[in-house]
Amino acid sequence: GGDSIGRKSVADDYSCGCIPVFVSVSQTMQYPSHWEGWPSAFLSVDRQKVINGSLDVVGFLKDLPSDTVAAMQSDLAKFGSRFQISLDDVPGVDDSLSVMLRHFWLEARELSRTNSV
Repeated sequence: GGDSIGRKSVADDYSCGCIPVFVSVSQTMQYPSHWEGWPSAFLSVDRQKVINGSLDVVGFLKDLPSDTVAAMQSDLAKFGSRFQISLDDVPGVDDSLSVMLRHFWLEARELSRTNSV
């Protein structure tokens, strides 16, 4: 829920075409395999500034340059499927399951190489 690190709403955001806004550094490190090669997967704001009132999040979002928003929307269209699980395979499109399986395979391969040396 809410502000938890691995909250489901991150996947919901991407599936609905929204760009998540994080208020925790931990959240920005949660899905490295899913964000690999994705230059602008989310926005991050300073938690303490939000808490002490020195950052107006709505104002911050309204002040984002339109070209920044357009680039993030373009990236979302290209990479957003990485946060959903598809019933059908779509050539050239990664879903969450394929991202995780590839990550596990690469980790296992590296572990196997390390143990064989």
